[in-house]
Amino acid sequence: MRIIKPLNRTTVTIIVFSCLVSLSPFSFAVNENISLTFLDKNNSQQFGSTVAVNKNVAVIADKRGNISIYRFNGLHWQEESKLLIPRNNELNLQHVNINLEEDLLVVGDYSANQHSGAVYIYRYNGSHWLLEQSIYGKTAFSHFAYSVSLSENRIAVGARLETLNGAVYLYKYDNKTWKQETKMVADKTEAATYFGHSLALHKNQLLIGAPMANRSSGKVYYYTLDNRQQQSKQWHKQQTIINTSPEILLGYNLAIDENTLAISSFPFEDKLAASGAVYVYEKKDHQWILSSTIKANDALHHQHGLNLSLKNSRLAIASWSYFVEIGSVFIYEKLNNRWQQSQQLEPSVGMQHDGFSFSLSLDENLTVVGAPFFNNGAGTAYLYYLENHKL
Repeated sequence: MRIIKPLNRTTVTIIVFSCLVSLSPFSFAVNENISLTFLDKNNSQQFGSTVAVNKNVAVIADKRGNISIYRFNGLHWQEESKLLIPRNNELNLQHVNINLEEDLLVVGDYSANQHSGAVYIYRYNGSHWLLEQSIYGKTAFSHFAYSVSLSENRIAVGARLETLNGAVYLYKYDNKTWKQETKMVADKTEAATYFGHSLALHKNQLLIGAPMANRSSGKVYYYTLDNRQQQSKQWHKQQTIINTSPEILLGYNLAIDENTLAISSFPFEDKLAASGAVYVYEKKDHQWILSSTIKANDALHHQHGLNLSLKNSRLAIASWSYFVEIGSVFIYEKLNNRWQQSQQLEPSVGMQHDGFSFSLSLDENLTVVGAPFFNNGAGTAYLYYLENHKL
């Protein structure tokens, strides 16, 4: 296992004066691990509060809804566009959620419109990112868009507080507009389960996390769409994954890729020992079977599984330390049917309160990690090129 820190760190500053943003063109060499820094002269922006990466595009958002899009042109990473979601100067703004796939960018803002929530869908037309459609929640304080997940022509949107139990909306694109396809609701036998707190959508599979279900032990619900029934738009619940470990909040985070599923659970209370776990499942005969349990490897890391990202046979796990308040990202790879830690990502200079690993996104050999509390809340995000090697 090797610890990787950014090399030849490059810092780029963008100064914000009130509501005006001053941009300067810049680029980065491909052989560098990169640090991007966004500074607000007046107030903290928390750049890096949410990140996403897909192929040659990286997206980094701040708390105010400023979204920076970077594209790799074969030689350099360049800032391609800057978006600002319509927030109407609302108070108590929360971090947005973003999902990126090919030329689609989905932004979820559960604090919009008095916390009734909104989803903004952008599409890249070859030269610009244009707002294609906005979808608004209908119930105040439902936390609509607290979680979003994008796969091909579908978007899943979580409303974890709707009717107190939670709900998940599924939208499908019909080549003209995004229309609601179906709605999943929480088990009525339980209240305040946070159904829809986390989502993982992959083709015709949907995983929904309810970390407060079963007296905060947590549950994960698995839905599928039978290809033979696509015209009738029938999604069916195939499996409920129940927590059988001492950890709590199963389903706090989810990640899925083809036939592999990662689920995190961790307590908030235990600050004296390593805590948190990530459970890796493999799909066999249409059911998810537990194959591995990954826990923090030392007593300095807590909330192991704070964030997850999964791609092919590589799994990125964010971990946080209460003692020094510095996060790490652990990279695991599946070789010979075993998940083994191969790399550990850290910032170039470990700083307390920087929020490193607060956000995380993995795609192939590129990982983006956010540290939104860096530099008194200005924020930063790191782009790492991962090594390809055998363990």
